[in-house]
Amino acid sequence: MIDEAGHGHQDAAGVQITGADRVYEAIYQAVLERRLSPGERLREQELAEQFNVSRTLVRQALQRLAQEQVIELLHNRGARVPIPSLEDAGSVFDARRVVECEVARQLAGRLSDEQLQTLQTLATSEAQADRQGEHALAIRLSGEFHQAMAQRLAAHHLLAHVALQTPRRASVCGPSPCGPDCSLAKKSRIGGR
Repeated sequence: MIDEAGHGHQDAAGVQITGADRVYEAIYQAVLERRLSPGERLREQELAEQFNVSRTLVRQALQRLAQEQVIELLHNRGARVPIPSLEDAGSVFDARRVVECEVARQLAGRLSDEQLQTLQTLATSEAQADRQGEHALAIRLSGEFHQAMAQRLAAHHLLAHVALQTPRRASVCGPSPCGPDCSLAKKSRIGGR
């Protein structure tokens, strides 16, 4: 629980969860799952009331989201969900393809059977959810897939960071232009031994 001062509690792993963390996670998930539409305004006062935290903690969460390009901060006008242009979306998806190919190359033949099975299960589940129109679930599974891949890139800290950030930025742009089976085809290359 969050007390009135905005202090948090520890999660099951003993990690401190703050009010700003809760606001960040909720907005991040809402944007990724398209529950917040492109162009939708995010008002500090409303968020503070909704999460029972101070506006300072809301501002901290919004700053972090803006740094990750999940939202935009507009000078003297607050925050909003970005409205990506077709050109921006194309550039992001091009970057995602490059990053995913390099991640696949780095991981190819280096995963245990158990690690490979975990990734294949996530990729298959994501594609199935997407085909069935369960886009929020597909986005969550895609995030889990990329998180699992990044964890396997421990020796390549920068690549791991980029591997996590690129799909986040792409998800703000909407569904992949190559359809639900595109990611499954790419992801299946990781198993090359």
